[in-house]
Amino acid sequence: MSNDGERGGEGKGADLLASMGAVSVAGVSGKHSSEEIFKDLFIVQSELIDISRKLNNSDSIDETLGIMAEVIDDNADVDGFSINIADVKQKNLVCEFVSLPKEYKGFESTLRYYRYSLDYDGLNARAFKTKQSVFINEDEIVKYSERMQQRYFDWKMMSQVIIPICDGDSAIGTVMISRKNGELTSETVSLLKEKLSFFCKMIQKQRYYADLERKEQQIKRSVEEMEDFHLFIGRISELTSAEQIYETIAEQFLKNYDFNMCGIYLRTSRGLEVKKISTSDDSCRQEADKWFDYWSKNVYRIDMAEGAPAVAFIKNIYVYLEDIQQVAGLPMSVKDKGSYSVINDIHSCLHMPITYRGEAIGILSLWGVRKKVVLDDKDVQFIRRICAFAGTAIRNAETYSVVEKQKKEIEKAAADLERAKVDAESSANAKSFFLANMSHEIRTPLNAIVGLSGLMQHTALSVKQSDYIKKIDGASKHLLGVINDILDFSKIDAGKLSIENIEFNLKERLGEICAFFADKIPEKGIDIVFNYPPFLPAVVMGDQLRIGQVVTNLLGNSIKFTKSGYVELKIEVDNNEKLVISVTDTGIGIPSEKTNALFESYTQAEDSTSRNYGGTGLGLAISKKLVEAMGGEISVSSRVGEGSCFSFTLPFVEGLLEEEGSKENIKRTLYGKSAVIYDDCQALRRSLAKMLSYYGVECVSIGSQYELEHILEQSKHIDIAIVDYAAQDEDSKYLHQLKDLKNNGASVIALMSISENFKNQDAPYTTVINKPVLEEVLIAGIVGEELYKNRCADETFLAKRPVSYDGKRALLVEDNAINQQVALELLKNIGFGVEIAETGLEAIKMLELRYYDIVFMDIKMPVMGGIEATEKIRLNPAFKKLPIIAMTANAMSGDEKVCIDAGMNAYISKPIDPQVLYATINKQLTSVVTKEDMEECSHNDISGCRILLVDDNELNRLVAVDLLEEHSVDMITAESGNEAISILKKERIDIVLMDIQMPELDGYQACKMIREDIQIDDIPIVAVTADNSRGDREKRIDAGMDGYVLKPFSSEELVAVISLKLMRKSRR
Repeated sequence: MSNDGERGGEGKGADLLASMGAVSVAGVSGKHSSEEIFKDLFIVQSELIDISRKLNNSDSIDETLGIMAEVIDDNADVDGFSINIADVKQKNLVCEFVSLPKEYKGFESTLRYYRYSLDYDGLNARAFKTKQSVFINEDEIVKYSERMQQRYFDWKMMSQVIIPICDGDSAIGTVMISRKNGELTSETVSLLKEKLSFFCKMIQKQRYYADLERKEQQIKRSVEEMEDFHLFIGRISELTSAEQIYETIAEQFLKNYDFNMCGIYLRTSRGLEVKKISTSDDSCRQEADKWFDYWSKNVYRIDMAEGAPAVAFIKNIYVYLEDIQQVAGLPMSVKDKGSYSVINDIHSCLHMPITYRGEAIGILSLWGVRKKVVLDDKDVQFIRRICAFAGTAIRNAETYSVVEKQKKEIEKAAADLERAKVDAESSANAKSFFLANMSHEIRTPLNAIVGLSGLMQHTALSVKQSDYIKKIDGASKHLLGVINDILDFSKIDAGKLSIENIEFNLKERLGEICAFFADKIPEKGIDIVFNYPPFLPAVVMGDQLRIGQVVTNLLGNSIKFTKSGYVELKIEVDNNEKLVISVTDTGIGIPSEKTNALFESYTQAEDSTSRNYGGTGLGLAISKKLVEAMGGEISVSSRVGEGSCFSFTLPFVEGLLEEEGSKENIKRTLYGKSAVIYDDCQALRRSLAKMLSYYGVECVSIGSQYELEHILEQSKHIDIAIVDYAAQDEDSKYLHQLKDLKNNGASVIALMSISENFKNQDAPYTTVINKPVLEEVLIAGIVGEELYKNRCADETFLAKRPVSYDGKRALLVEDNAINQQVALELLKNIGFGVEIAETGLEAIKMLELRYYDIVFMDIKMPVMGGIEATEKIRLNPAFKKLPIIAMTANAMSGDEKVCIDAGMNAYISKPIDPQVLYATINKQLTSVVTKEDMEECSHNDISGCRILLVDDNELNRLVAVDLLEEHSVDMITAESGNEAISILKKERIDIVLMDIQMPELDGYQACKMIREDIQIDDIPIVAVTADNSRGDREKRIDAGMDGYVLKPFSSEELVAVISLKLMRKSRR
């Protein structure tokens, strides 16, 4: 030993000898005889010298603890003891040495390194903190926890004492001593405590050096473990199979540690289920197979009583037994005993939780068969780390496995779906082909029936012939409705329905529908009530066509099933979010158990319904699908014999456009006036009262003639009387009363159905209004606004006089002789000169020879069909703007798109509805100059063109001249229509720009005179106007104008209009 070492040894001995005197005196102070005292003192001093010598030769803390154990054994008759050294940083007392009786020797490895918390008020902690010994006997033990009591009595102890290891004020640990026979005396404990104090400084120093060495070893070991761990991570991260991961985990542990068998258990619905048993070599292969069979049949349930693996899983702690053979005879669970009985020679065992995100998902079990495996704390912590990473890898592999399985299932499902899709498409194509052919074959002859019967009604017929024709027309239109229902449903069912969201006048559209039905059902004798509150906005956002289709379906149904009473169309807005449209009737009603099936395809409330009222049962199914496609819901409530109410909701979005005209002046005019309303229909009375109340009119509604006569007799002042024309009798008293009202300046209004004839010329009415009553018509009838004077009693929204197209030329491309005749008559009726081509090829040749204003194109024709013909026509730049309208019996989903894609401008299905035909023509022949037109024509050379500008406003004339000055045109101006006519008679003019509003002779009148009186039809006349409402468009067409340009206009727009019209003129 070096000098430093010798000095160190002398220092340790000096420290000990310095305390001998105090200890000797303390240890024998209880003696009385000086001789005895001297003798005992000599013994104590000899022991202390021996302890000092041994400590001087001690080079490790384990050796020092062994010396302390000898002192404890020599100085106290003990059955068991533990030495617990403080780990101040961790606030624990760590069991560093333990000695148990023979029968409990197997637990020594379990108790060693056990930690007693210093934060917990346990016996060891108390002795350590107070530096006072703690005594326990049978009387004292009852004061402590049940667990401690159980251990005390199970181990058959008579007493326990915990002695602090301390030197003055510094404590380094405790010694816990147990005895089965009697208690230790306080003198023995006191003497032992003093002897133990000799170890304090030595243990502190050795612990310090041991900690340094341990840290050095830890660093070295950590580096090695980290390298090994990274290799393990690298291997396991590449694996996607759970089985491969189990194999790799087992291989890693069996390679790094001396265990020769490894098991992996994962939690399933059954419990902890064995997944893998591996061995380090073939020597344990047979035992591993036995164990796997055993655990496959005996699954650990997740229950503390099941055994060590279950406890480790539930508490998320590890269980380590260094030598199972020493505790094999102690109490343990049935399954633990069963597992150890399968392999008799198991010595060591570790159960470590496999965790994922901190929670146990399984257990790793390591066994030492036929050998003992010793692990320290660092081994255990490293194993814990690997198990945590293994848990993540296992979960990822399971997820990957699930994904792979789902992927295969999806691929299989996709393949099945693709096969089903092919089959479905084949079936759908066959169905579509059949429906298309069926539709075409039915519509072609039906077009002839509908068209010719419609034309025949305008010829001279006998009463009987007229009756026959009306019945033929009605039956054919009913058949057309059936076909349309089927095709509409087919389109919706195929998912090819498109929904628009544009601004439109809902009030006007629904009013048109009501008026249409009123015109069609004069013989029913029922009222149609249109209840659109005046305070609701008229213009909304939505799909005008689809909303109209649903309302038409619902109104048509209600009218069909209502024999008397009324059908009411009511509009509301719910909480400014939902538009609610309802149709209520007083019809036959529907049983409650049948209402749910109404919206199913091909379903009616009763079989007899179809027989009595007809119909396909598709109308409501179509309506439901249309409403849902628009983001709404449809419902029905009904009572048998009382009637039904069908209602649907849609998202409510008010349009930005304002309704024409202001109601404020009318409100001021009507405010405070009084009105009486007489009609037998309560819904109509209610609607009219609501309408008038909005304008400030006080209303009284009555339903009988007697009440009317009574009120007219009693009331001194009535400003407005609204009465049902059908209820009057020439001898009725109230007619005379109404005449008096009229003479006194009151507005007396008669309500009559379209089918009724106004016979009594002497009747006391200021105005006669058709049902259904529209707000603007009623108010105009009351206030006498000029805007409403032209609304005659027999006028409806849909029965507008068609625009005249005198002088226009149309090319009809149609191979069917009857269809040619129908279309020819319809077009001639509005002034067209019509020429016919029977094939697409013939149409192309005719277009090359002469000019046509519009083309009507059939689709299915011999030689060349309409689609191919249109595509070829569009290849010629001269025909780029030529309106081409498809007029075909092809009415299946997608047919319209095919036509538009081919280059057609519009699409009309057969049978041809004259109103639809005329509206389509109007739209195509009155279109404004488009952006494309401007881009194409704004740079065209119009120099030398002679332009006649007709405008009474000097500033407007100067602006137009300035805009066209740079184009070197020859501009001639006129201040009036008469002056323009005079110029046209004398000079050559290429184009006329005609203002509309001029004194004496306005633009419409001037244009008519130019076309008709002086018969100039080859000069384009373009309206220059600030108004493009529907009525003005029709007036322009009727007057013979070729187009229009809206004020204010730019130079580019004006040049484009002139260039476009001159180009079309040259094509003529």
